[in-house]
Amino acid sequence: MGNSGWLLAIVLTLRLVSSAAVAQTPPASEPGWHFTYNVNKFIGGGTAFKLDQDGNYYVETVGVLGRQHGELSGRLSADELAAFSRLVATARPEAWSKQYYGPTCLDFVAVLNFARPATGSSAITHWGCGLPGLPQDLRDLIHAIRGQIERAIPETATDEFPTLERETVETHSGWTIAQEGGGFRRTIRIAPDGAVVSRSRVGTASCRRPASRADRSIATVAASERSASMP
Repeated sequence: MGNSGWLLAIVLTLRLVSSAAVAQTPPASEPGWHFTYNVNKFIGGGTAFKLDQDGNYYVETVGVLGRQHGELSGRLSADELAAFSRLVATARPEAWSKQYYGPTCLDFVAVLNFARPATGSSAITHWGCGLPGLPQDLRDLIHAIRGQIERAIPETATDEFPTLERETVETHSGWTIAQEGGGFRRTIRIAPDGAVVSRSRVGTASCRRPASRADRSIATVAASERSASMP
C-alpha cells in the first residue's frame, strides 16, 4: 500500500482517539450516566463506542491501514438498555485503577471513560492485553460493550485477546493495617475502594509501658488480602 494509505490510517486512528478525548469532558448539562470506550490498534485500526442513559449509541471504526471506515448511530432496544443499566448501577468506578498493567502488550491501547452523575461517580481507566487484574464489574461492562459493538458492526476491532483472557488474574480484596504502642494493638481493615470496613483496639500484655514517640509512629501494613478471580 502506498504512502497515502498509511497516512489515511494514521489520520483516521487519530480521529478516533481525539473523539474519545472530547468525550472525556461531557457538557455539564448532560444528564444520566454515559461512557465512551475506545481501542486504538494503530495501523491495525480502531473503534470508538459511546452510549448514554437513554440508550443512544454511536460507533465509529477504522479498518487495517485505513482500508475501511464505518460509522453507525442508533438506539438500543429496551432489553439491551436494561442490561447495560444493571451493569452501570452495580459498577464501582471509585475502586478502578487509572491503569492496569499485564503482559507486554504492543497490540493496542484501550480506554474507558465512565460517568454516573447521579452518584457523583466517574473514572477514566486504561488496560492492556488480556484484561490484566481488572475487577469483575469492569470486566463485565467491557464484555457487554464488545458484544454490542459486534452486533452493530460485525468484525470490528476491539480489545479482545482470548488467549490471555483465559489466564487467572488476581485482584485485591482489601488491606489490613496494624499498629502497636502504648499497650494496645490497633487494626484497621480497608475495602478495595478505600472505605474503612472495621476498626479494633485490643490491649496487649507485653506492652504496658507508656507509649513513646517511636511507638506512636510505628505502623506496619499487613500483607494484602488477595482473592483469585477468573475472567
